[in-house]
Amino acid sequence: MISDSRGETIIKADFLVILPILEKDKWSKRMFGNKKHFYISINYTFNEDPNYYLYDKDLFCDEIKKLVDFTRGFKDLTFEIEIDEYSLAFFNKHKILEFDDSNNYIFKYVKYDKVYDKKTLINTNNRLNYILEFINKSNLSNYEKYLCIYNMVKEYGKKKINKKDLSSSKSIFDIVLKNYIDRDGYNNLLLDLLNRVGINSVIIDSNINDNSKLLIYLKDEKYNINGMYLADPYSDYASKKNLLNYHLITYKSNKNNTNNNFYNTIINFDTTDELYDNISDYLQKEINKSSSFKSKLHHFCRNIIMFLCKIDKEFGNKLREKYTILFDRDLYYKKDDFFEIVANFLDEYYQFMHDKNNNIVDKNTTLLAYKNMLKSLNTDDYLVEKIINKTVKDNEKKEKQINKRC
Repeated sequence: MISDSRGETIIKADFLVILPILEKDKWSKRMFGNKKHFYISINYTFNEDPNYYLYDKDLFCDEIKKLVDFTRGFKDLTFEIEIDEYSLAFFNKHKILEFDDSNNYIFKYVKYDKVYDKKTLINTNNRLNYILEFINKSNLSNYEKYLCIYNMVKEYGKKKINKKDLSSSKSIFDIVLKNYIDRDGYNNLLLDLLNRVGINSVIIDSNINDNSKLLIYLKDEKYNINGMYLADPYSDYASKKNLLNYHLITYKSNKNNTNNNFYNTIINFDTTDELYDNISDYLQKEINKSSSFKSKLHHFCRNIIMFLCKIDKEFGNKLREKYTILFDRDLYYKKDDFFEIVANFLDEYYQFMHDKNNNIVDKNTTLLAYKNMLKSLNTDDYLVEKIINKTVKDNEKKEKQINKRC
């Protein structure tokens, strides 16, 4: 706890540390009443302490509600809430932006070092909900929803960059309210819209065209789809044609994924031996003088669970509860059977992942889903056929070029 130049009390700490203190200590309410101003920083980033599962966005929103409810009625409290590209969709889901206006809320986009007020978040959120209104009222399947949203994003607008502030073209708020957008901006917009309709996705680094990519976990029983895919709406937009060449790229088909980063390590494999080799190579590069192979392996497995909780929360939480040792920084080092536990964990991860990185969606399935999507949205039959024919023609011209690059 520190004081600023005005003598007002400021709390700069993880709010999960603050909340139990405020709830238990009798003096805390008097403390609020006696001070003119409190500044509470709500930390969105993952804390190293194993008790803090802040990568769980639903838990994060629940904790914000607890803090807001506890401090309701105290005037002049300022909350600084850290956000990232995932935040707004979850704030919308949990109605975080509808809480009491008696206090001040500042939203800090740490990645781009930008600060937004609550009004900006509300306006952005309302516009995004408006974009999805007709989709939410439809009976589209997941793949049909994805095709509809992907097309909207790639046709969102001409690439526009703010040369005085390059991050404006990546921030979802500046994209929606100021129409700035660049390659990463297309991905961030697609990420938000997909997460709003229940299609989980994460931003990863990839070698396709040397920019960040979106990893999507798409499940749709109607079209027998269950896999992990990379998406690049900007590359399809830049062609100026009705292309879907980059809408679902299987990880295995992307020949450029040879770099030894985290996502390539945990996704790009066919057999358990390949998975183990990937991990061994990755950890050997990551190990430095201050860390052992065992500690790096412990941290690596925990990061896999964090990834799973973003892409498939139910399965991620199942493994988190089963392998609690992976979130204990002290106990794991004393466990004689640690490597056996890790082997069991990785076997379960392999069983979940191994058939999802090369589940190709063929052209006929894509065209059928695209046609069904257009018909479900009450598009005229003649126009549907015209769009489908143009899509086929445009995509065929580009296929050979893409196969050479990917």
